[in-house]
Formats: sequence, structure tokens, C-alpha cells
Amino acid sequence: MTNRIREHYFHEVARRLFTLRGAPFFLSGREMEVLEEWEAKGIPLAVVLEGIGVGYEAFRRRKGRRRRLLLTFCHPYVRAAFAQYRDRRVGRKSTPKESIDKIPEIRRQVEAFLAALPAPVSDLKEIYLRVLEELNRESLDDLCLEDLDAEIESTLYKKATTEDRRRLVDLIAQEYAVSDAWETERLARVKWVKSMRHKYKIPHVSPFYY
Repeated sequence: MTNRIREHYFHEVARRLFTLRGAPFFLSGREMEVLEEWEAKGIPLAVVLEGIGVGYEAFRRRKGRRRRLLLTFCHPYVRAAFAQYRDRRVGRKSTPKESIDKIPEIRRQVEAFLAALPAPVSDLKEIYLRVLEELNRESLDDLCLEDLDAEIESTLYKKATTEDRRRLVDLIAQEYAVSDAWETERLARVKWVKSMRHKYKIPHVSPFYY
């Protein structure tokens, strides 16, 4: 895709999601990865929007705790819509590792992080303690862990000063041919969060990463 078409693709998906769920009006790092995956696989915009619509209806019917609609929740519905769009290739099935099987590794990563919690990110302690509480529940709630990962990213991005953000915008301008302010801010956020996670060895808590 050209940059202009790509920006339109991202804008339309984000606009549809925000219309359905309301605030917060930003995409988490994991949501951006899902969106980039759809774009990289060449899933047509109309198919993505169709899948999000189906996912939203399924989300509304969910029993138990409900928070906010995430693109990650819509991911399987978009894939299903794309499979139908391509008339699904016979015999191509994958068996992803069940989220429940990933709990021990997520817990190990979280406990190791808390045991050596770096002072500059000590304010993440409360969030990671909530992660452990969630992992100890009788049934795993992927959406809750997605929310907590998004909260971690928001906390990290708030640490970026005005000077940091200006520097990031300059870097984005050098690395990408982006003219859209929303896209520039998104890339700056992703770059900052990734650098902070790497610098302080901050683990993800979403099962997707394990």
C-alpha cells in the first residue's frame, strides 16, 4: 500500500472501532500489531470492517465482566470474514496454544519483573500486582489482560516529556514518509513504549505474546 492508502486504511478501522466503543480514542500497541497484520496480509478494508461489526455483536452478547471492545477481540472475526472472502483454503487449520497454557510463563515473567522492579518504572507495581490477581482467577480473562497491557503502555507513554515527544516526532519524520499527525503520534507512541520495555525489561501480560 502507498502511505496515503495505508493511512486511510488505519484511519477507517480506528474510526469504526472508536464509534463502537467510545473512549479511549487510541489503539494499544497490541491492537496496532493486529491492525498492521491485517494490512500486511492484504485483508480488504471492507472485510475488516465487516469482521469488526460481527465481533462487536459477539462482544455485546458476552456474559460476565465487560470492559471495552478491542481489536484483538475482533481478530478472529476478521480472520473468519477474510477466510470467507477467499473461499477458505481447504485443510488449512492452525491450533494456537490455548491462553490457559500460557499462564505459568506469564506469571514467571511478571514475578521476575516485580522482584527486580527498576525504580524509574516503580509506578507499574500496582498494575502488575493486578495482573497476578487476574492470573490467579479460576478462569482466565484475555480481555482483562489486554486492558492491563494497554494501561501499562499508557503509563509508560506518560513518562515521555514534551522534549522526548518532539524528538520522537523528528525521528519518525526521518524514518517514515508520514504527513498525517495522527499516524505520526501513533508511531511515536509505539517507538517510545518499545524502547521503555526494552530498557527496563518490562514484560507483556497479554497471552498473545507467549
